[in-house]
Amino acid sequence: MFEVTFGTRQEMAGYCRGKNLDFEQDRPMPVEGEYLYTRYRLIKDGLVVGQAVIDPRSDYLVAEGAACPACGENRMDWLTWDSDGKTVTCGGCDTVYTPD
Repeated sequence: MFEVTFGTRQEMAGYCRGKNLDFEQDRPMPVEGEYLYTRYRLIKDGLVVGQAVIDPRSDYLVAEGAACPACGENRMDWLTWDSDGKTVTCGGCDTVYTPD
């Protein structure tokens, strides 16, 4: 089993696509007091083959009015522009919306 660390969820997703891996969130872990980082299980053919860590200290926030209207998610790496270039999908709740 291996472990990799990413700055954003998007980086991890790209890595997983390139290696034909699926991922699922494991659990948040405390780092340096108030910070949390999130672990993901990396899965290939139904078996856990490694883990990924997202360090939120590299997260950055979207402009006011661009956060998810359903859950309020405002971390840029959890909000993905869709291929139409007009809508965004929230990685937290899967809401598709048009930012202000």
